[in-house]
Amino acid sequence: MSANPRGLEASASIKLNQQGFSEYGTSESLTSKQLSARIASRLDSGLWYSLGLQHQDSQGHPMGYANAVRGATAGAFAAPTASATRVSGILYDLDPQSRDRAIFGANSIDHSVQDTANLRLGYAISPTQEIEGRLSWWHDDSSVRASTYLRDALGNPVWGGVVTDGVRQFTLTPDAFAPSLRDEVHRQLGVTWKTKYAKGWNASVVATDYRIISDAARQANLAQPQADLGGAGSVTRRDGTGWNTFEVQTAYTPTEGDFGNGQHALVLGLHRNQYQLENVVNNASDWRSTETTQNQSYYGKTTITALYAQDAWKLHPDWMLTTGLRFENFESLDGSQYFAGPPVAQSSFPGRSLTALSPKLSLAWGATDDVVIKTSLGRGVRFPNVDELFNGTKTGASITTSDPNLRPEVSDSLELSAEREWGKHWLRASLFRDDVTDTILRQTDATVTPTVTRVSNVDKVLTQGIELVWQSRDVGIQGLNLGGSATWTDATVTANAANPAQVGKQWLRIPPQRYTVQASYRPNAEWLFGASWRWASTMFNTELNIDNNPNTYGGTSSVNQLDLKAAWKFAKHWEWSAGINNVGNQPSWQGHTMPQRSVQTEVRYSLL
Repeated sequence: MSANPRGLEASASIKLNQQGFSEYGTSESLTSKQLSARIASRLDSGLWYSLGLQHQDSQGHPMGYANAVRGATAGAFAAPTASATRVSGILYDLDPQSRDRAIFGANSIDHSVQDTANLRLGYAISPTQEIEGRLSWWHDDSSVRASTYLRDALGNPVWGGVVTDGVRQFTLTPDAFAPSLRDEVHRQLGVTWKTKYAKGWNASVVATDYRIISDAARQANLAQPQADLGGAGSVTRRDGTGWNTFEVQTAYTPTEGDFGNGQHALVLGLHRNQYQLENVVNNASDWRSTETTQNQSYYGKTTITALYAQDAWKLHPDWMLTTGLRFENFESLDGSQYFAGPPVAQSSFPGRSLTALSPKLSLAWGATDDVVIKTSLGRGVRFPNVDELFNGTKTGASITTSDPNLRPEVSDSLELSAEREWGKHWLRASLFRDDVTDTILRQTDATVTPTVTRVSNVDKVLTQGIELVWQSRDVGIQGLNLGGSATWTDATVTANAANPAQVGKQWLRIPPQRYTVQASYRPNAEWLFGASWRWASTMFNTELNIDNNPNTYGGTSSVNQLDLKAAWKFAKHWEWSAGINNVGNQPSWQGHTMPQRSVQTEVRYSLL
């Protein structure tokens, strides 16, 4: 969100991104573009406005591949038979668990066109009071296509059926290359009132409402190109899904001689949010246009009401004690699921009501003029969301399972840190420990068709580690700034009665080591150069840590990426920038394949 305008402001920009992508049998040049504009002004009457518009057209690379994996007990892929279609183009590799895998083509190739509008209106009621309203609108029109690598003896594309390369035989289901379409409109409303006194009490009231106005996700049952002509499928609708929030807060900035002798900074607040799920899946005789009967429905609501308080107490010029407490009441209600079958299944879930207390304590000591030592401990509670409790959508592209009895995730955290700032340098070292009970695991297997997402509780996960963060200005020469970080983490499952074999295994998707380096150089007012590098070690993506081949589709690999950027203010009001992401074109996977080398450029005009 942009800052409130001080006067007349206007800006516009054009961004282009070009990615060269090559994996398996796919080799494409993918272009994305973005147009943005903003106008804002503050009037003499105290009224101000800000209007931002954005149009984005993005071409994505494949997020999945149609494949077959030889199971641990299968022994081998099937031998060819005379009735199978002879094809070329089948590719072979090993999956993340080092099992033989055949790749038939790419799917989940998204082309998305998005439009966004943000309108903000504000009014200064007085020098110390302001009210603001916000309206946001977002539209996404996306199409997902597939691309087969298979060719018959005449060179024609093969999209399904029983196929063989003369050595092995496979059966491609019709939905392996099924396309999909999605058209959705979201809107957000918000209003804020706040006071702005320099000292003493301030107050604020914030209310928001986010709603999916319309959302139709159309999934074909047949593969391309047959599905391009129509045919059966399904349409998933989420119209009405959304959430709303309401918060009242008051904060006190101390003054000399007040009730606390100028030593207590206070925060008191009330928060409430409600999430609503409305998910209906209809059968379609023509997946592109004609819906028939209802196949599935998933409904539910969750509500959290919280009271919180915090006191930052200046015990001594060198000591600060911060205490806080948060009380939360969680409710789930109106949960239901329906599946037309066969067999027909219908469930209505009883409401649940849970409460939680989350205390926190932090003590900071200014050991010297440039060294601060701080210790913090606290509890955080994460209640399951409405999707995890009630959504169980099944389509040709994906299967989602839920658990209406999920327990809340409780995190008890401890951190000890020391930071020093001297001259133009700053350094912080931290030791941290996070003991989580009933961790909510949300796991998606994108290597199968349809993809499968499931949720469950894991009894205990212990995460502990060390982090170093450093920043320096004007290193060696004026205008050269450097920074970086290093993190070493051990995250281990320490208890899980539902799956004892998981005890002692590493927690999912947390790299044991992470390093970053950033550099920026501004030789003058016109030019700015920047570089950033990040590296993360390999991590596991399965509960039992059996994915021993992470550097492939479906794995969670290491990351080694260098990005470069330059910006030039070539005239008054005008700026041009260009950059290269993933300069070395280093491959990486986070289940799906991450972006490969891409080049960006932007031209921006600003009235300021």
